[in-house]
Amino acid sequence: MTPFIVIGCGKTKRALAPGEQCRAIDLYTGPLFLARLAHARALGGPHAILSAAYHLLEPDRVVGSYEADLRKRSKREREHWEDVVAGQTASRAAPGQRVVVLASGPYGAFAATLRHRHKRDVVVLGEGMQIGELLAYHRTEAARLAVEHGEVVAESPAGLPTEGGVDWWLSEVECVPLTDTVTCEVRGDVMRELLRVYREQTTRRAA
Repeated sequence: MTPFIVIGCGKTKRALAPGEQCRAIDLYTGPLFLARLAHARALGGPHAILSAAYHLLEPDRVVGSYEADLRKRSKREREHWEDVVAGQTASRAAPGQRVVVLASGPYGAFAATLRHRHKRDVVVLGEGMQIGELLAYHRTEAARLAVEHGEVVAESPAGLPTEGGVDWWLSEVECVPLTDTVTCEVRGDVMRELLRVYREQTTRRAA
């Protein structure tokens, strides 16, 4: 059974006009969120997004923009948020399904409640890493899984370019298509890392 994946949101959001809404998956545009999204899609399981304002969001739920940060809330408020999110995650994940948390700091703290109170199998990936380490970790894991499984497809948020191939962003370096067994449809920054690790691992296999 594939895991149920919970992704931490991000401070950087798509610019929306007053009253405008969009899908939750299209709202967050920061590099760490996009790297986590690529990792989640590479893992292959259903996923949801953690939000300080909305708790646990389904990717297709239509929401408005907001400004909220768990780090600025009191301990009691954070504990209440953790209880709500843990309960929502326990209800959303199937019995016996592992929960993989791609979140850090107070956004990943609900994992303890989910594990002990709801008796769920929980794994927090990237725990204790700094931002730069997290970016590298999630991009590398997405690439590693692409090599293992032969395919990884990540959705590009609305309003941002989706590359149909590698020529668009490799033109200044070299145009090297991926093999037929690896398909990538991701943001250029993530795509570059995918190809880098793909090359490294295929070179090692050939050695």
